[in-house]
Amino acid sequence: GEIPCHLTHFYQKLTHSGSAEQLLGLVDETVAQGQDVTMDCFHYAYSSTRLLILIPEWAFNGGPEKLKQVLRSPEGRERLRQEIRPRSGSFTDLMLTNFKHPHNRKFEGKSLAEAADMMEKSEVDTICDLSLDEDLQISYVSPGPNLATLPDFITHPRTMIGTDAVLLGEYPNPRSYGTFPTILAEYVREEGRLTLEEAIRKMTFMAAHRLDIRERGMLRDGMKADIVVFDPQTVKSPSTVRDPKQFPIGIEYVLVNGRIVVDQGQHTGVLAGRGLRHGRA
Repeated sequence: GEIPCHLTHFYQKLTHSGSAEQLLGLVDETVAQGQDVTMDCFHYAYSSTRLLILIPEWAFNGGPEKLKQVLRSPEGRERLRQEIRPRSGSFTDLMLTNFKHPHNRKFEGKSLAEAADMMEKSEVDTICDLSLDEDLQISYVSPGPNLATLPDFITHPRTMIGTDAVLLGEYPNPRSYGTFPTILAEYVREEGRLTLEEAIRKMTFMAAHRLDIRERGMLRDGMKADIVVFDPQTVKSPSTVRDPKQFPIGIEYVLVNGRIVVDQGQHTGVLAGRGLRHGRA
């Protein structure tokens, strides 16, 4: 068909039934048939999302208030105990974050299994009780892509690179701070999997072009001045899963809409960004 297709967060997990070759082969085959297909990917061993993703879809019928009723009711909990399973790995692999109430912040950075031990409850009851207490807002970080096959996805000509950043809690996914400098350090400088030009295109122009965000994604007269000045020989990210909130090394200046927001590696306090939409700058 003539409708463009974009595959978001496209990578292979060890728990996936298909191999990287099979997944990318489907893309190549579809493109060869004339379909417009692109995809995005991030270079980190960790995924992150809302804790609620573990809860079956039926519990969401009727919206958030109905879900809370399910989480509170003995009948709902019994059914959830039968159905809730970790998406991959085990409950020890799910690191909790984004707690708002001070009395719950002792769970920041703890695994779901550790939180359950601290509360002396089952993992499912822990999910229900903490979700209710935190108004359904808890997030978690867990193992994600298969690092052995991830380069096949990132270097594919149809792939753009993104962060999938969610800046929530004291332990956000380290990719929120480190995706782009890690690509520049590892894929370009250390491993030579991408040229500098290819990497920058994947991180800028490809996304702007795909989403029809005009006047951005290129350095050219008349374009919006979103500019990052970095040292290709030193740029890297110190962020880790246990210490994620660390700014990159080797990025000296950042301009957003022509205004300096990072000056000699320090944030200026200028808030020059704006929401971007399809079809406008």
